[in-house]
Amino acid sequence: MHLPIAKRPTLLLLPVFKPPAHIDKRPYEKGIEVTGMYYAWLGRESVEEVHREFGLVNITETVTFRGSKGGFNFARLLAKIAYGFAVAQYGIENIDDAYLLPSILGTKDDIGRWVGCASDTELITEPHLHQITLWLDHDEIHASIRLFASLNTPKYLVIVGHIAAHADCE
Repeated sequence: MHLPIAKRPTLLLLPVFKPPAHIDKRPYEKGIEVTGMYYAWLGRESVEEVHREFGLVNITETVTFRGSKGGFNFARLLAKIAYGFAVAQYGIENIDDAYLLPSILGTKDDIGRWVGCASDTELITEPHLHQITLWLDHDEIHASIRLFASLNTPKYLVIVGHIAAHADCE
């Protein structure tokens, strides 16, 4: 059975990754692996509501991530967001070594070293559409990104790079 477009529930899917390999120091080769999926039904109370309305037994969703080990392009999107905010916050001249730039440019396949999910898995609903936080940790620029934060979505952690020694960033 095909549901009419006006009656279809909208499903928000976001990949879940391990923390960046740079953080947990695990052996790492390349790419990024999707370890799970976060999903939320939008515009409907739940999938059960759709089941009841149409007398369905189940609904099947198919998701395909293309790229190295699954979530490469999405992880690159997160890297681009974090890098853009870091440049805006600290200035491009104050980023000594942008670790994730080769992955953003597609010249190196090491996105999982710099991008992943935060190890604190507590999901907290925020009153904002998206939430981005930058901070310095031992002269490294870190970013936390929550897309659609009001929906209790995963928190992504991005290691942007090394801050310049001459930078006056507090």
